[in-house]
Amino acid sequence: MKYKYLIIGILIAAVAIISYFLIDGVMASVSLILLMIISLFFLMLFYYEYEKKPKDYQETVLCYIFKDDEVLMLKKNEVEGDMNSSKWLGVGGHIEENESPDDAILRETKEETGLTLTSYDLLGTIKFYMNGKYTEKIYVYAGYEVKGEMISCDEGLLQFFKKNEILNLSLWEGDKIFLRPLLENKKFKCSLYYNDEKLINYKIK
Repeated sequence: MKYKYLIIGILIAAVAIISYFLIDGVMASVSLILLMIISLFFLMLFYYEYEKKPKDYQETVLCYIFKDDEVLMLKKNEVEGDMNSSKWLGVGGHIEENESPDDAILRETKEETGLTLTSYDLLGTIKFYMNGKYTEKIYVYAGYEVKGEMISCDEGLLQFFKKNEILNLSLWEGDKIFLRPLLENKKFKCSLYYNDEKLINYKIK
């Protein structure tokens, strides 16, 4: 159970507080101190086991920049062994250590397009499962306003498409699932399950 140490710590703290009011004299103070020390011990266990434990999945960001009735897409360069090779995606990349998703999307958008996002929103999250293993959490943004001049991207071709053209591009099959609500500017939470490059199941709400 993931939160067992947290629950135990909270319960012991609650017992400590209740005991303080039920027991008279010095024993009340002693019991309170001892139980709070034990509670703190379990809370520290929770922190170091779960909060400080390295994640066994990566965290990334994606941004789809809107301009009138068009959306900016990136066709990844053809690279042997790269599963994104020649596919159309939003711009984005990995979240670096001590970086928030918002900071990451601002940095990645600037690096890949030369554009600075001035208005954007986190529309959804995706849990990505590959061959039965949870491998990636993706924060998906919509960009509404930018400033600057677009540059060429070392990672592929940047191009604007009409919204009604997006789903006809060479995409990951799962991308078509979350792009439908995204293109309508709707919030979503999505889980995608793949065997290699084949989508075998999905959940979205």
